[in-house]
Amino acid sequence: CKYRFINPARRAIWLRDPIQRLISRYHHYRRDVAHGVHLTPQYQRFIQRPDLSLEQFARITQFHNVYARFLWGEQLRQFDFVGITEQYAASLQLFGR
Repeated sequence: CKYRFINPARRAIWLRDPIQRLISRYHHYRRDVAHGVHLTPQYQRFIQRPDLSLEQFARITQFHNVYARFLWGEQLRQFDFVGITEQYAASLQLFGR
């Protein structure tokens, strides 16, 4: 192959800190409830009470390991680089090296 000297494509992904993601999702849910927004089927299916605390919300197992579903069966070890969204500038600098 005449292009064998070119490195193959690198795979990179940036993920949000799981705790920050959960907290953000909780506040999004609370904001919708406060404004009378109709809950999506995703929430309706698992949430029986609109006044859940953050701790109660965090215990709903269907909201655990969200990235596992978003990665379509891929494992993080299959990526050449995994960055953290909350540390994007530092992650990008590290990725560049």
